[in-house]
Amino acid sequence: DGILELPTDTKPGVQLETILPKKDTILEVSLTPNRGDCLSYLGMARDLAARLGKTVKRPDTSVSHASYKTRDKVSVKVDADAGCGRFTALHMEGLKAVQSPYWLRRRLTASGMRPINLLVDITNYVLLETGQPVHAYDERFLAGSQIHVRNAHIKDTLTTLDGADAGLKSGDLLICDAEKPVGLAGIMGGANSEIKEDSTALVLEVAHFDPIQIRKTAKRLALHTEASHRFERGIDLESIPQVSLRVASLIQSCSKECGIDTVQIADELIDWYPNPVSRPRIALRLHRARALLGLPHLKLETCIKHLESLELTLIDQTSERMLFEIPGFRNDLNREVDLIEEVGRIEGFEKVPYEMPKMNIAPGYEQPVIRFAEQAKAGFAAAGLNECISFPFHSEQDYKNLGVSEQHPLWPSAGLENPLNEEMGWLNTSLIPSLLKAVLRNRHHGQKGSKLFEFGRAFFKKEQLEATAKSASYYQSWAQLGAHLTSKAQSEADRIVEKNLIAGICDHPFHKQTWEQAESAPGFFHGKHLLTKVIRLYSHKDISWSRPENPETFPWLHPGASGVLSVEGVTLGYLGELHPKIALNWGLKGELPVVFELDLEALFSICRQDILIDSTQRKFPAVHRDLALLIDRNTSWQEIRQSISEFPKKKFLQHSELFDIYIGEGIPDQKKSIAASFVFECQDKTLTDKEVEKETTQLLAWLKKQHDAELR
Repeated sequence: DGILELPTDTKPGVQLETILPKKDTILEVSLTPNRGDCLSYLGMARDLAARLGKTVKRPDTSVSHASYKTRDKVSVKVDADAGCGRFTALHMEGLKAVQSPYWLRRRLTASGMRPINLLVDITNYVLLETGQPVHAYDERFLAGSQIHVRNAHIKDTLTTLDGADAGLKSGDLLICDAEKPVGLAGIMGGANSEIKEDSTALVLEVAHFDPIQIRKTAKRLALHTEASHRFERGIDLESIPQVSLRVASLIQSCSKECGIDTVQIADELIDWYPNPVSRPRIALRLHRARALLGLPHLKLETCIKHLESLELTLIDQTSERMLFEIPGFRNDLNREVDLIEEVGRIEGFEKVPYEMPKMNIAPGYEQPVIRFAEQAKAGFAAAGLNECISFPFHSEQDYKNLGVSEQHPLWPSAGLENPLNEEMGWLNTSLIPSLLKAVLRNRHHGQKGSKLFEFGRAFFKKEQLEATAKSASYYQSWAQLGAHLTSKAQSEADRIVEKNLIAGICDHPFHKQTWEQAESAPGFFHGKHLLTKVIRLYSHKDISWSRPENPETFPWLHPGASGVLSVEGVTLGYLGELHPKIALNWGLKGELPVVFELDLEALFSICRQDILIDSTQRKFPAVHRDLALLIDRNTSWQEIRQSISEFPKKKFLQHSELFDIYIGEGIPDQKKSIAASFVFECQDKTLTDKEVEKETTQLLAWLKKQHDAELR
């Protein structure tokens, strides 16, 4: 491959094998990013010693110091906002940048590094040996004999050792002298302070820099160096002074080996370490280690032995628990499970028994309301609505546009600490804003007649919901936690209340123009028919409708075209046309859409019982009577139907249904005409007209008494 350079004192004629090593082995090790401690000879030796039961040979750090101190030659300043945890500086003089001893050059070459000169080679060798990046500055080029660690300024420039111009930006960490940058901290030194052939005095830097800051700069500049590779993975703050002494010891010994005896090492290094980091402590439970490793007979003494061989310090122990102090070079050990992994690794994972785990393979319990939600989706889709999925975030302005005040139960209370933008700062309390946005977006794209529904959750802080719901009975049950939560989740006192809701919207036109029908606008009764049809899929119980208790309960609904629906006292939700003022707030001009919102769990509660089907064959025909009644205009059909259900002389009446309401010519003021169909039936015989007329007369008398209703 070329000329082989031998030591200068090699005598001609000697056997080559007496100079070169007879056997040499190079290990290539691939490491995961968390094991930065093994990016060194010493780190690998520590790990192998623990596995093989050997003793680690520590590098020699003995130094013959001179009578002066480092601070007599140079000063160090570190800015408070600089990402520097510790910084040491050691002064040396009387040096010569000669060729390194052969053994040192050979080891560097085998490790993939090019030998340069004694001073540079030793800093590279110690980096490989200890895993701690080291950099040396020629004292002659440090203006003001000062080292200043700071963040880059806009006007700073630096040419690195590779001859490239580092495009510095604010936030890059620099090593500077009194006038200029001399190095890119943790990545590469500057060409203006490098060690040259005539260098005789240097300042040695061994420090700790913020891994995140180093990685950001290295990635931006595409400078991946041996130093940045180690800083990004974390280095040991505790060993920094010892690394400085190791460099000084090697320079002193190798210089003597090269015939140089003028080297002087300062008696005391500068150690800037304002906030010493304490060693973390982690507890290890024996039963937990046995369970995770699958080693039921693992002993306490074995765990202690393995972890102490990795240089962890045992602080305290009981029969079932051990407390260890973690050394500074093992920054990958943060949790109990990390210690368990170390025990298993040193014990040998091959000892873990190879067997299938024992477990219960019975299907897990699924909350029935979850399956019901999927069934309900199918029901709304079958009714002609399209499912809409949106983000569960809104702004306060969205609720102001909805007419909701800060005293209303639906005013948002669960905010995000770090929202994507100001339009998505709060978790929603209603699905209506999302549907209004969807309809508005569809209109802007020329899509008319949108019929959408959405399943989602509303989020509330329990204490605020309880406080605001006192004035609105509709929301008083909303503070209850959802059935989909586990018992543990429901026991959390400060847990956010999640309400499962179904909401829908029908935009204009409800029916498009065809050859057989004209275009029609959506109205309250369109929505009522749609909801009734869907609910009838899951329950045959009577649906009751009532007016909202006051306009402030649903300020976004038209007060004359809205209602609350319930079944047997269980409130399901509301339906209504959008208020004209609210429509303008959202930019919805023209015909008003119809919106509804239901409580999913309330709907599920009335549908969960099996539907009983009466399969009795009718032997005798039913009798139908259509009656038109004059009643007060403010009396609802729901009130009439309630009175019919309470009719004390009811014998044959089975069913009643409203089919027409008329207000206009021929009807007195403050009155309206309602037409309903009544069904009379007997299981034992065919009813006669006389029997039907008798019960009809009694029914009319009862309605006259209850509501002043008259037969029209």
